[in-house]
Amino acid sequence: MKKFKISIFAFTALFIASCNQPEHKEKVVEKKVIIEKEVEVSEAETEADIEALSQEIDQYRAEVEASVKNIEPVEISTSDLRAKIAQKWSKIHYYLNESGDVIRVKTYPYETISKRTEEFYFKDGQLVLAAVEDNGEGEPGKEKDQIDKLYYYFGDKGFAEERHTSEEEHQIRNSDSEELLVEAEEYLEIYNKANGH
Repeated sequence: MKKFKISIFAFTALFIASCNQPEHKEKVVEKKVIIEKEVEVSEAETEADIEALSQEIDQYRAEVEASVKNIEPVEISTSDLRAKIAQKWSKIHYYLNESGDVIRVKTYPYETISKRTEEFYFKDGQLVLAAVEDNGEGEPGKEKDQIDKLYYYFGDKGFAEERHTSEEEHQIRNSDSEELLVEAEEYLEIYNKANGH
C-alpha cells in the first residue's frame, strides 16, 4: 500500500461582540485551518488511475492527430535560436486549435543528420504527452505502438512512459522525460515570443 497525504481546507468564522460600546458590532475573522490526513491507496488503485489517465491522453493525441491533418502549421526556423536548438533542429512546426492555443509542436532535424523527430501535445497550455520517433518522416496519425517512445505528463510532472524500442535511456543529469518537459516549455516560449504573446 502507498500512503498519500491529502490536505483538506476548512474555513471557520468567529463572531466576536465588542463589550464596551453601546452598539453591538459583530466582527468576522476568517481562519484557514489545514487538516492533513493520510489515506492508504493500494498499488492496484494507483496503477488503475495511471492506466486511465494514460488512455485519456492517448485518446486526446488521436483527436489532435486527426485535426492537424487539416491545420496549416506555423513554421519557425531555428537559425536565430540558441545554439543547442539550432544545431539539433532545422525547423519547428506549431499546430494551433480554433482558439489559437498551441496543441502540438513537432521538431524536425536536418535531413543530412537524422530522421528523429519529437512531438509535444498540449492541453490547456500544459504538456500532456511527448512522442519521440527515430524515423519521424511521413504523415501524422501513427498508431501508438508505432511510436518509439511516449512520455506522459500530468501537472508538469511525468507519470508514465512507454517504449516500443530496445534503445536504452541515456544516463545523464536528468531523465529523458524531464528533459523533454523542459524542451516543450522552451518551444512554447519561442512561439509566444515570435508571435508577440
